[in-house]
Amino acid sequence: MPKNLILLVVTFSVAKICIHLVANCNYGLHADELYYIALSKHLQWGYLDTSPLIAFVARFSSVCFGDSAFAFRIIPTLVSGCTVFMTGLTAYHLGGKRLAITIACMAVICSPALLATSYFLQPVVFEHFFWTLGAFLIIRYMQTSRPVFLFAFAVVIAFGILNKYTILIYFFAIILGIIISGRLKGILNKEVILSALLCLLIIAPNLLWQIMNHFPAVQYIGIVKESVMNNGLKISLIPFLFFNGGGLAVWLAGIGFFLFSKPHKSYSFIAWTLVITTVLLIVLQGKIYYVLGAFPAVFAAGGICWEKILKGRNFAWRVGLAASLILPAVIALPAVIPVLPFKTALRYFRLMRTYSDVTAPLTWDDGRVHDIPQTYADMLGWEDVAAKVKQAALLLNPQQQRGAVILTEDYGLTGALAFYNRSGVPVISPNNSFMLWSPGTLNAENIIYVTDKPISEVSLPANEVTLIGKLNNRFAHHYGCGIYLLRKPSALFKLSYRRQREKFL
Repeated sequence: MPKNLILLVVTFSVAKICIHLVANCNYGLHADELYYIALSKHLQWGYLDTSPLIAFVARFSSVCFGDSAFAFRIIPTLVSGCTVFMTGLTAYHLGGKRLAITIACMAVICSPALLATSYFLQPVVFEHFFWTLGAFLIIRYMQTSRPVFLFAFAVVIAFGILNKYTILIYFFAIILGIIISGRLKGILNKEVILSALLCLLIIAPNLLWQIMNHFPAVQYIGIVKESVMNNGLKISLIPFLFFNGGGLAVWLAGIGFFLFSKPHKSYSFIAWTLVITTVLLIVLQGKIYYVLGAFPAVFAAGGICWEKILKGRNFAWRVGLAASLILPAVIALPAVIPVLPFKTALRYFRLMRTYSDVTAPLTWDDGRVHDIPQTYADMLGWEDVAAKVKQAALLLNPQQQRGAVILTEDYGLTGALAFYNRSGVPVISPNNSFMLWSPGTLNAENIIYVTDKPISEVSLPANEVTLIGKLNNRFAHHYGCGIYLLRKPSALFKLSYRRQREKFL
């Protein structure tokens, strides 16, 4: 690859990183981030509801960079830049030149959906990278027949599994896409077997953990499916078409280019992979953002398609295409990453609701339209809850504190308290992977209970129930959640704790 094109791709990658660095220190840690940070305190080769890689990344970030929101987001931000780099590299090796690379990289950078999911300490940002790198390696293997690309692909799939099991859907879609495109015969050889063995070797510790724990990941799929059905998060046509903003014109061109350009039909498996992945996720009732990792490789082809369309046309056409990518992203930017101070963002969202019919960014899982996006609400109020929990702990004498526990049933609240709690009282939960180190039975006589349940329900489970306070930040996701001190909890309350654990076992 010529040095000038390498510099071009690096420039776009750095631009992507800089966009997120501006916003990464605004607001606090997200509920999901707090959960993975909590897992990093209990490193192991598997968890009930996630792959183990993210916990190791969280531990590494904490040791190397510190415990601030900015520190935990450094690695995800850098990885998002690498995804842009791989997109540009894919465009070049498919035959694209400067304009094709520019369009492909801009499509990734300007995608509202990819912006919103490219900086949190979550598996999804690594998923985008692994999926994009995997597609690139298969393309290079088909072009060169060099085994190194196939072995590298096996390593990528293995780390992708250790990051998030949904890459298995992508891998299955790639195989089907290769079969449909008629390229399966050329890649069935002993190198495939060796690469498969290499993949199995890398994931062996996690696979062994799943076997020893009776495959809890499979059971968790049922819980997620139920949640998706209840919260209406299924893939639907309109959000699917427009969640990449102006990139719609690029990825549609990419699909057409792979399917109808004779020199590139041999790579049509990339287009089929996107289509098949989407169909599989619809059938499996997966969430809409699960399919995002399949887009960058198609953006690369779309860049080449637009390069051919714009060849010989005047400069205004190129400006028009760039504007169609940039303007929607700029308009949507405050809604997808926290680039604005909170009060300024509030005014932005009020104007959005007043002068447009666009309410999707403000619609939460409960189906109601709120003042701010749920993503932002999940970054607010955690320290306030922790302060009230400490206040509850101070009502107990030292001996009572030693036998007390802090109990929550929400993974975000549990993760937040595990991170911010300074009371010295341990945090437990019967849900998600917290139950792996929480007691099997609830024997504590004094419980600091943090819950979204109404006070009418909380007044029943113990001989004495004291409301210590509530989360008063009305913009927080758990606004109004109560912090209670329960003394001598009832047998029914303890039974409820055990039954919640059974849901994950």
